[in-house]
Amino acid sequence: MPTPLPYQPRLSSGSLHAAQKVLPKNKARPFVVAVSVAAVTVMGTLYGASLKQDTQSVKKQEELAEEPLTRKMDRLQMARDRLETTRSGLESKIAEVKKRREERVVQQGGGTAM
Repeated sequence: MPTPLPYQPRLSSGSLHAAQKVLPKNKARPFVVAVSVAAVTVMGTLYGASLKQDTQSVKKQEELAEEPLTRKMDRLQMARDRLETTRSGLESKIAEVKKRREERVVQQGGGTAM
């Protein structure tokens, strides 16, 4: 009889069938390993992207802090212009809605419009 390996149980031929039911081969193990490796890879990628984004935002803040005063004023003026354009567009839309509401109230038989 050949010498059994240390991790194999010594079984007689009659109990071999029962042992195979008790100690099945783990078919899920390759799947678990693959999913684990994929999860670690994804988490590493996300963490690396987060670190890169943090360093970029810190660099951007440092650049803005070192920016000359005239450039800061120009940047703020452009932001103000964009906000004023947005505001005027919204005000015109609000005026149109109020006008349509008043027209609807008049068509429905009068009353006071808000």
